[in-house]
Amino acid sequence: MRTEIPNVLLDACVVLPPQQRNLLLQMASDELFAVFWTDRIIGEWLRNVGIEDDRAKCENRTVPLMRREFPNATLPLVTDDPIGTTDLNDVHVARAALAVSPCILLTWNVRDFDLSALAELDVEVITPDVFLTRLLDADPALVEDATRRAMANLTRSAPTWSSYLEALERNGLTTFAERLHRLGRDDGADLVTDIRPSGR
Repeated sequence: MRTEIPNVLLDACVVLPPQQRNLLLQMASDELFAVFWTDRIIGEWLRNVGIEDDRAKCENRTVPLMRREFPNATLPLVTDDPIGTTDLNDVHVARAALAVSPCILLTWNVRDFDLSALAELDVEVITPDVFLTRLLDADPALVEDATRRAMANLTRSAPTWSSYLEALERNGLTTFAERLHRLGRDDGADLVTDIRPSGR
């Protein structure tokens, strides 16, 4: 097992897009980081599931697979005690991150959190694009291989490497996908198939 891996709390908005969720879970399975969430976060994700990712499938298949693959990821209930100017609707997310601090809180809604107050409590709030780019810059080969395994999980759509990176860009992972493009490996590169939760 890799040492010194960060604790990462996933906000509901980062597990909502199927391909982004698949990528993050694959990387967590590869032990690039330790992943955490709460039942409340999972509930928020499921309430916002759209046509692209059927809610019943997520409830009956994806969530059980996530819980089985990551048995220590679900954190206990937390309070809604305010943290600085953090939006009251997001305090429970920040409190969950505090439970495993030092921690990185991954969210697309960075502005909803009091960054200074949380930083003082060893919680860094950043977007998935910033976080994944940081991982890629630290170890390009390791992260590219994990990303290719995530792509290999998508057995129904079976995207090419280029189309997969384009999909990640549409999910907001613009810098991350651009850096992977620059690595220059084509679709003929060897892939390691390792099916993980939420494959489509």
